[in-house]
Amino acid sequence: MGRSQNRRVGHFLREARYALGMSQAVFGPTFGSSHRTAVRWEMHRSAPIASTLRDIAARLLPVDRGLAEEAARWAGGTLESLGLVAAPAPPAPAAPAQPVAPAVPV
Repeated sequence: MGRSQNRRVGHFLREARYALGMSQAVFGPTFGSSHRTAVRWEMHRSAPIASTLRDIAARLLPVDRGLAEEAARWAGGTLESLGLVAAPAPPAPAAPAQPVAPAVPV
């Protein structure tokens, strides 16, 4: 299934649930909600709160990094900002410039 920034959270959650190999009856309680709530999420009648989406991202990370990144976006952050992966190291500083020798008149 193609991943789009414009898709609805319910479509994302269905794909996440499939990637995790869970039924709705298992998915909801795994993330602190009920089976019925998981059904509502997928039917676009409600959406999980940011902390639940962070937990979904954490569970997805070892299975499907792309879906984990999408969960982080739905939570309003990135995998780094949610503390799920380390931020990339800053680039090494540039080597100091070598001084230019003064021109010698010929």
